[in-house]
Amino acid sequence: MYAPKRKKAQTALKLLRDHGPSYPGLHSHKYESMARPNGEEVWESYLENQTPRAWRAFWHSVGADTIRILTLQPHP
Repeated sequence: MYAPKRKKAQTALKLLRDHGPSYPGLHSHKYESMARPNGEEVWESYLENQTPRAWRAFWHSVGADTIRILTLQPHP
């Protein structure tokens, strides 16, 4: 990941960590097109918005207070 995207990713992941997925700027929502093999829900949060091929964080919950980042990538 190159520097401008890395900075955006670090900022968004810090918001996710400090404020949780309900932070308005992250626009977190279930990502219906991807499911984990054991049925866990996959969520998507914005790293950027209103940008062609805007980057997203895909993650799932691991317990009540923990999430696991699956990937950071351009919106499919």
